[in-house]
Amino acid sequence: MENVNGDVGDTPFFTDKELADIYDLQRRGDHIEVTCGCRSSGFGNLSPAAFIKHTPKRGQSNWLHSIWVTTMDGNKVPLKETVLLKYYKPNESESSCKRKLPSLVHRDEFIKCSKCNKERRFERRSKIQCRIYHDASNNKMWKCTDSVDGSLTCETEEERFSRKALCGCPRAISCQGCRRCICLGCDMCHFEDCSCRACLDFFQNVGF
Repeated sequence: MENVNGDVGDTPFFTDKELADIYDLQRRGDHIEVTCGCRSSGFGNLSPAAFIKHTPKRGQSNWLHSIWVTTMDGNKVPLKETVLLKYYKPNESESSCKRKLPSLVHRDEFIKCSKCNKERRFERRSKIQCRIYHDASNNKMWKCTDSVDGSLTCETEEERFSRKALCGCPRAISCQGCRRCICLGCDMCHFEDCSCRACLDFFQNVGF
């Protein structure tokens, strides 16, 4: 456990040599205090209150670079480049501030109307959308008028070819199929109450 001066047992968290180059640093019982400044590429130098105000706009993941301390020779050094974060580990909420692409998405698919021969887009962002596409793809006589929300008729214009190339892949806008957007089988696009061969085989193999 920590004791006075931020030590663990007889071993200090920071040695005097490690902290010697940091300007206006003071030890306070079980912690240290240091004067910091804040800088934003969009707003310049900020007060702490202004920094907090603008953080949601600029992205919280940059705070390690945006907060600086002054060295003895007057240089402003980002907090990340100092010894002060030697024991710092980001918590889950801070890590989640960084944009992360999903490991897999289900790309949009098209089904051709059996009556007008036009191709219609099916988004698959949720399990419900996946089910709508799944049922339609198993219906050899699917027609525009079978659309769940009733928004399609055979008179509705077909998407342009250039628009069809956009299928929702997070890696590339006009991806023709890659490991990020082609699912080889998951419980989002297979259904326990469906008797098609693909669903029966999937749940038999995964043991659900």
